[in-house]
Amino acid sequence: MNKPEHDNTRTPFLKQIAQHYSASFDNVDDFCFVFPNRRSGQFFLKYFEECSSKNCMHPNVTTISDFVDDNSDYTLATPTELIFNLYLAYCEVTKNKDYEFDKFIHWGNILVTDFNDVDQYMVDAKQLFSNISDWKEISTDYLPDELKAELRRYLNMKLEDSDGETFWKNLNPQQEKQVTEKFTSLWKILYPLYQKYNELLEQKNLTYTGKMLREFVLKLKDNAIEDFPFEKYVFVGFNLLSTSEMMIFDSFKKKGIAEFHWDDASPALKNSANKGHRYLALLSNRYKSSFKLENISDFPKNINVVGIPSHIGQTKYAFTLVEKLIQDGEVKDRNNGIDTAIVLPDEGLFTNLTNSVPANINNITLRGHDFWTNSISFSPDSIHIASASQDETVKIWNLNDGKCEKTLKFNDAVLGAFYTFSANNLFIVTQDGMLLSYDIQKKHATVKYRTQCDDPS
Repeated sequence: MNKPEHDNTRTPFLKQIAQHYSASFDNVDDFCFVFPNRRSGQFFLKYFEECSSKNCMHPNVTTISDFVDDNSDYTLATPTELIFNLYLAYCEVTKNKDYEFDKFIHWGNILVTDFNDVDQYMVDAKQLFSNISDWKEISTDYLPDELKAELRRYLNMKLEDSDGETFWKNLNPQQEKQVTEKFTSLWKILYPLYQKYNELLEQKNLTYTGKMLREFVLKLKDNAIEDFPFEKYVFVGFNLLSTSEMMIFDSFKKKGIAEFHWDDASPALKNSANKGHRYLALLSNRYKSSFKLENISDFPKNINVVGIPSHIGQTKYAFTLVEKLIQDGEVKDRNNGIDTAIVLPDEGLFTNLTNSVPANINNITLRGHDFWTNSISFSPDSIHIASASQDETVKIWNLNDGKCEKTLKFNDAVLGAFYTFSANNLFIVTQDGMLLSYDIQKKHATVKYRTQCDDPS
C-alpha cells in the first residue's frame, strides 16, 4: 500500500476489457461476462459505465459459481447443513447412532472438503475409495498436519513422515491388528458414506459446489447452442481452474460461443522460472484471448514488510498506512478509496479490521450486490443484516465477520426486506407488487399480498 516507484499510468486489466467491448460493440445485451468473483465483476461494471454512453444498458455479469448455480436444480447448502448431513450419513452407515457430534466435527469437516474435491476434479469416487489393496502401502508423508493430527486422535497412535513400513513400525503385533482394522474399516466406509451423504442432500434438494460443477459439466454435453440464453460467454480474469471448470471452458469453446481473457501482462508472469507463469501460460494457450493487453515493463520497487505479532496490531496498523496514503494524496477522498484495497490473509481478521476503522473514515462497504441496494434491515438479535437490491436478490450478512451467508433470489427487483420479531423471518416487497413472508431456515416464501397496480410505488 506504499507509493510505487514506477509508471502508474497503466490502464487496469478490467478497464481494458471494458473499453474493448464498449468500443467494439454497439450492444452487449447478447454477451454474458463471467468472472471468478463478484468483486471483479463489480469493478468491470464500474469501468464499463465510465467508458460507454450514458444510455447504454449494463452488460450481463455473473460469477462462475452463480453461473453454475443458476443452471442447477438444487440449492447450495451452507457449511452447517453439509457437516450435519454428513454426520447423519456417518451414523447411518456405521449404524452408530450414539457417536458424538463433537468428536465427529473435527475430521468430518476434512471429509466435507475431500468429497467436494472429488466431484470438483471429476474423480471416480468408487474407484478412488476402493483403491487400497494392502494397508502396508499407506504412507503419511503426503498428509497435511491437520489431517495427521486427526488421524493420531482417531487411531490413537504416533504417525511418522515416511514410507509405508515406517508408518506402522512403532506398533506391536496386537496394536498393529487393532489399528489396521480401525483404519481399513474407516477407509472401507468412505464410498458408502459418500453415497449416503449425497442421497441425504438430494432428498432435501441441497448440494455442494463440487457436485454442482460435476452435474453442470454432464448437463453441458447434452445442450445445443440454442439452449443458451446468450450468444457469447466471456470468461474474464481466471487464474486457477479445477478439472470441472476446465471442462466447462472446453465445452463453451467447442460450441464456439466463448471468449477468454487472462490478466497475464505482468513481467512476473512472463518469467519461466515462476510456477504461476507455467500454469497460466498453459491456460492462455489452451483458451486463447482475442485481445492483446497493454504490456507492463517493470515492478513496484517500494515494497515494505512490517512484522507485527498480534492480529489486532496488524489490523490497526493497516489504517495507519491508509492515513499515510491520504496525507500523501494517494487516496483523494477518505470516504471513497475505491482504488485502495486492504487484503487480509485470513477472513477471521475482518471483525478486528472493522473495529479498527478510525472515526474520521465514515464509509465501509460490504460488497456483493450487482446493482444498487434499496433497503437494509437489522435482525432482532443484531447479528445479521438483510439487504434488498435491484439485482433481484436479498442477501443475509453476518455482522461478526462481514460474510454473506445467504442469497435469496427472486424474479424481480426487491424493493425492501425487513426482519419481523424473529431473526428467521423476513417481510419482502418486490417490484412486481408482491408482499412475501420468507422463512430463512425453511427457505420457503408465502405470498401475503399482491397489489393490482402496475406501479408498486
